[in-house]
Amino acid sequence: MYRAKKLAAAAAALAVLCLGGCQGASVSTSQSMTFQVETGDTIKVTLDTSAGDSLAQEDGSFSVKNGDSLLLQGVFQTPEQYAAQEAAIRGTEGVEIVTDEENMLSYYYEAGAAGPETGYLFMVDGSDTGVYMASLMDRETADGAFGRLTFEKE
Repeated sequence: MYRAKKLAAAAAALAVLCLGGCQGASVSTSQSMTFQVETGDTIKVTLDTSAGDSLAQEDGSFSVKNGDSLLLQGVFQTPEQYAAQEAAIRGTEGVEIVTDEENMLSYYYEAGAAGPETGYLFMVDGSDTGVYMASLMDRETADGAFGRLTFEKE
Protein backbone atom coordinates (compact mmCIF):
# COMPACT_ATOMS: atom_id res chain seq x y z
CA MET A 1 0.00 0.00 0.00
CA TYR A 2 2.85 2.34 0.82
CA ARG A 3 4.32 1.68 -2.63
CA ALA A 4 0.99 2.46 -4.37
CA LYS A 5 0.70 5.79 -2.51
CA LYS A 6 4.28 6.64 -3.41
CA LEU A 7 3.66 5.86 -7.12
CA ALA A 8 0.41 7.88 -7.10
CA ALA A 9 2.19 10.85 -5.50
CA ALA A 10 5.02 10.64 -8.03
CA ALA A 11 2.54 10.46 -10.93
CA ALA A 12 0.63 13.47 -9.60
CA ALA A 13 3.85 15.46 -9.17
CA LEU A 14 4.93 14.57 -12.71
CA ALA A 15 1.55 15.65 -14.10
CA VAL A 16 1.78 18.99 -12.28
CA LEU A 17 5.31 19.55 -13.60
CA CYS A 18 4.27 18.73 -17.16
CA LEU A 19 1.25 21.00 -17.04
CA GLY A 20 3.16 23.83 -15.43
CA GLY A 21 6.14 23.45 -17.72
CA CYS A 22 4.06 23.19 -20.88
CA GLN A 23 1.80 26.10 -20.07
CA GLY A 24 2.73 29.13 -22.10
CA ALA A 25 5.42 27.27 -24.01
CA SER A 26 5.63 28.14 -27.66
CA VAL A 27 7.91 27.29 -30.50
CA SER A 28 9.38 30.07 -32.56
CA THR A 29 11.31 29.58 -35.77
CA SER A 30 12.92 32.09 -38.07
CA GLN A 31 14.65 32.44 -41.41
CA SER A 32 17.27 35.06 -42.25
CA MET A 33 18.92 36.37 -45.38
CA THR A 34 21.77 38.82 -45.63
CA PHE A 35 22.01 41.24 -48.55
CA GLN A 36 24.91 43.36 -49.80
CA VAL A 37 22.97 46.34 -51.14
CA GLU A 38 23.73 49.17 -53.56
CA THR A 39 24.42 51.63 -50.73
CA GLY A 40 27.36 49.50 -49.55
CA ASP A 41 25.47 48.39 -46.44
CA THR A 42 25.02 44.77 -45.44
CA ILE A 43 21.40 44.26 -44.36
CA LYS A 44 20.12 41.21 -42.53
CA VAL A 45 16.41 40.43 -42.96
CA THR A 46 14.87 38.01 -40.47
CA LEU A 47 11.38 36.55 -40.67
CA ASP A 48 9.58 34.82 -37.81
CA THR A 49 8.36 31.71 -39.66
CA SER A 50 6.13 30.40 -36.85
CA ALA A 51 3.02 31.28 -38.93
CA GLY A 52 4.27 29.18 -41.84
CA ASP A 53 5.72 32.07 -43.85
CA SER A 54 8.96 31.87 -45.81
CA LEU A 55 11.47 34.39 -47.06
CA ALA A 56 12.66 34.33 -50.67
CA GLN A 57 14.83 36.52 -52.90
CA GLU A 58 15.11 36.98 -56.62
CA ASP A 59 16.92 39.55 -58.75
CA GLY A 60 17.65 41.96 -55.92
CA SER A 61 14.16 41.90 -54.43
CA PHE A 62 12.86 39.79 -51.58
CA SER A 63 9.46 38.49 -50.63
CA VAL A 64 7.44 36.91 -47.86
CA LYS A 65 5.26 34.00 -48.94
CA ASN A 66 2.88 31.63 -47.24
CA GLY A 67 2.62 28.57 -49.44
CA ASP A 68 1.87 29.88 -52.93
CA SER A 69 0.51 33.20 -51.62
CA LEU A 70 2.74 36.24 -52.02
CA LEU A 71 2.22 38.30 -48.84
CA LEU A 72 4.83 41.04 -49.30
CA GLN A 73 7.42 42.03 -51.85
CA GLY A 74 10.29 44.38 -51.10
CA VAL A 75 13.31 46.15 -52.54
CA PHE A 76 16.23 48.02 -51.05
CA GLN A 77 16.67 51.68 -51.94
CA THR A 78 19.31 54.37 -51.91
CA PRO A 79 18.45 57.55 -49.99
CA GLU A 80 17.54 59.22 -53.31
CA GLN A 81 15.24 56.36 -54.31
CA TYR A 82 13.68 56.45 -50.84
CA ALA A 83 12.97 60.21 -51.17
CA ALA A 84 11.43 59.73 -54.63
CA GLN A 85 9.27 56.84 -53.39
CA GLU A 86 8.07 58.87 -50.41
CA ALA A 87 7.19 61.81 -52.67
CA ALA A 88 5.27 59.48 -55.01
CA ILE A 89 3.29 57.97 -52.13
CA ARG A 90 2.46 61.35 -50.64
CA GLY A 91 1.55 62.71 -54.08
CA THR A 92 -0.89 59.96 -54.97
CA GLU A 93 -4.53 60.90 -54.52
CA GLY A 94 -6.51 58.54 -52.31
CA VAL A 95 -3.57 57.20 -50.31
CA GLU A 96 -4.31 56.79 -46.59
CA ILE A 97 -1.12 57.36 -44.60
CA VAL A 98 -1.33 54.98 -41.64
CA THR A 99 2.05 55.63 -40.01
CA ASP A 100 3.98 58.84 -40.54
CA GLU A 101 7.10 58.91 -38.40
CA GLU A 102 10.71 59.81 -39.00
CA ASN A 103 12.18 57.03 -41.16
CA MET A 104 8.87 55.08 -41.29
CA LEU A 105 5.87 55.53 -43.54
CA SER A 106 3.09 53.00 -44.02
CA TYR A 107 0.07 53.50 -46.19
CA TYR A 108 -3.07 51.94 -47.60
CA TYR A 109 -4.26 52.64 -51.13
CA GLU A 110 -7.70 51.41 -52.15
CA ALA A 111 -7.57 52.26 -55.86
CA GLY A 112 -4.21 50.81 -56.87
CA ALA A 113 -3.74 49.60 -60.45
CA ALA A 114 -3.59 45.96 -59.28
CA GLY A 115 -6.16 46.40 -56.50
CA PRO A 116 -5.91 47.58 -52.90
CA GLU A 117 -2.30 47.98 -51.79
CA THR A 118 -0.68 48.18 -48.37
CA GLY A 119 2.85 49.54 -48.34
CA TYR A 120 5.75 50.21 -46.03
CA LEU A 121 8.64 52.59 -46.60
CA PHE A 122 11.40 52.94 -44.03
CA MET A 123 15.11 53.40 -43.46
CA VAL A 124 17.03 50.57 -41.81
CA ASP A 125 18.32 51.89 -38.47
CA GLY A 126 21.93 53.05 -38.61
CA SER A 127 22.20 52.65 -42.36
CA ASP A 128 21.93 54.54 -45.64
CA THR A 129 19.49 51.92 -46.93
CA GLY A 130 15.79 52.33 -47.44
CA VAL A 131 13.27 49.52 -47.81
CA TYR A 132 10.07 49.68 -49.80
CA MET A 133 7.61 46.82 -49.33
CA ALA A 134 4.13 46.39 -50.78
CA SER A 135 1.32 43.87 -50.58
CA LEU A 136 -1.85 43.20 -52.53
CA MET A 137 -3.23 41.13 -49.64
CA ASP A 138 -5.79 42.57 -47.25
CA ARG A 139 -4.39 45.07 -44.78
CA GLU A 140 -4.54 42.73 -41.77
CA THR A 141 -2.60 40.00 -43.59
CA ALA A 142 0.00 42.48 -44.86
CA ASP A 143 0.45 44.07 -41.42
CA GLY A 144 0.81 40.62 -39.83
CA ALA A 145 3.52 39.56 -42.27
CA PHE A 146 5.32 42.89 -41.97
CA GLY A 147 5.24 42.62 -38.17
CA ARG A 148 7.09 39.29 -38.36
CA LEU A 149 10.05 40.91 -40.15
CA THR A 150 13.13 42.57 -38.68
CA PHE A 151 15.88 44.45 -40.53
CA GLU A 152 19.32 45.24 -39.21
CA LYS A 153 22.57 46.63 -40.53
CA GLU A 154 25.46 44.28 -39.97
